[in-house]
Amino acid sequence: MHDDALPPADAVHGPVAHPPTTLAPPLPSDDEWGSPWELGEDAPDTWVDRWAAEWSDVVELPQPVDELSAGAALAAARPSAGLASLLAAMEDDELRRAWAAAAGSRLGDPSRDLAELEVGLAQAWDRALAWVTARREAALARAAVAVETMLPPALAARWQGEGAAAAELAAALRISPRSIAGEVNRAERLLEAHPGTAWLLREGLVSPGHARAVREECAVLTDPALVAAVESTVLRKAPEQTAPELRRATRRAVARLDPDGEAERHELAVSESVGVSLVRLPDALVQITAVLPAPAGQAVMAGLDRLVDGLLAEQLTGGARPGDTSEPGSADGLHPLLAGPGEHTSGLPRRRLRADALALLMTALDDPDVLPSLVRSTPAQPAVHVTVSLETLLGLSDAPGELAGYGPVPAPMARALAADGAWRRLVTDPLTGTLVDLSPHTYRPGARLRAYVVAADQHCSHPGCSRPATDCDLDHIQPFDHDRPERGGATTAVNLAPRCRRDHNVKTWFAWTVTRAPDGTLVHRTPLGRAYTTSRSPLPTAHLSRPGKPSTSPEDRAA
Repeated sequence: MHDDALPPADAVHGPVAHPPTTLAPPLPSDDEWGSPWELGEDAPDTWVDRWAAEWSDVVELPQPVDELSAGAALAAARPSAGLASLLAAMEDDELRRAWAAAAGSRLGDPSRDLAELEVGLAQAWDRALAWVTARREAALARAAVAVETMLPPALAARWQGEGAAAAELAAALRISPRSIAGEVNRAERLLEAHPGTAWLLREGLVSPGHARAVREECAVLTDPALVAAVESTVLRKAPEQTAPELRRATRRAVARLDPDGEAERHELAVSESVGVSLVRLPDALVQITAVLPAPAGQAVMAGLDRLVDGLLAEQLTGGARPGDTSEPGSADGLHPLLAGPGEHTSGLPRRRLRADALALLMTALDDPDVLPSLVRSTPAQPAVHVTVSLETLLGLSDAPGELAGYGPVPAPMARALAADGAWRRLVTDPLTGTLVDLSPHTYRPGARLRAYVVAADQHCSHPGCSRPATDCDLDHIQPFDHDRPERGGATTAVNLAPRCRRDHNVKTWFAWTVTRAPDGTLVHRTPLGRAYTTSRSPLPTAHLSRPGKPSTSPEDRAA
């Protein structure tokens, strides 16, 4: 139905133009290459010659290019329309094999050379995706501004720019108006508040997930100077990190640069969000959700794990609870909630055992005989680990602490946790800061050494893995010599690194090698000859101040 109050369509919309779009450069033809898809007599001798002959004008590669493999060079190429065209051409199987063969056998095996090229192509596409995403965000923000600020003469008196932009872009991009409003807001925030992150994304040095992590973690900050300070703190290492690693680093930087705001946000979140709720699910299941302060949540998970370990150990060693007449080690000896029909707990996932332990603990409150036995069967161990700087502990600084398995927590919470725990002295070398261990020639590290390495590394040391160090094996970087321990592979803090069981097996069985550099960085080398570095996350310190506030470092105070 036409509304006579509205102007005709041509009064609002001008003619629609569809400019031609072209890829630069066009894909190579057989005539241009002289049979480019195969290595013929006229084909260039190396992949460098192939690049120089056809793509050097439009694809920028790092120099000196002839010292790199084809895969490494493509992975390091600066994203551009030319690179996208080259990558599209490389979708041809014969061309990829030709490039791999033309590169020469750098790894001593043609199949490994091809594998190295394929990995490089995947990296190059990943950089191209980041480059396209950055330009899409910029185009989205520009389009929104253009629609918002245009004033059709017939609608000038009642024009609502944001609503018009949302409607126009939602229809064009096939996104709901509510969703497109959020996308426009995120694009504008990236370009206006996070210029450093936007530049890294445009250069293909970080992924859209990295940019999203920085933007979301900084969303709580209202001071542009604080946002800039956070970026300057975290972006230097961002190209070497996974998106979750960058998110954790950004969260730490926000907490350390804005300790007062962190404490206020925590108090507000506790008052608004903490609670337990139940949601009914299909198939006779329910979902119980508990939102807790981080230390309480960590304590709950650690307590459930202790309960599961204690009950399983009790069954395997033949222990019995009051009234239990079953055979030791059988599923019949477990509480009916811990052993479902036809199941034995040894094959159940950990999350299932935790759920069963929680149900068992709650139902045991009505059984005066069961609850004491549960307490006796649970091994004693610290449930919550917090690392805090000495100045924060003494009340001289409000720098946050680090809660194991979670991340930064406000200074008052860190002080309360430290005051409630048991102290363990760790003796370190005053020059290097490494632990002085008294028994380097034994295979298994002692409790003091393990506590130090776990606190220092915080999570699995394998590239990209974020599993908490408390759940990891302590791997000898230089393998331990069981026959002649004194010959190397010492059990010391320098030669130990947390590694989850999966990544421990990768290093043991998949030909990965690891060395520790003098600065403490770990260098991981893959079977393809690629090297990846990981370093320890910074431990809590009081030497970082927010913009406009004096530093809390002892040196600055003394001055």
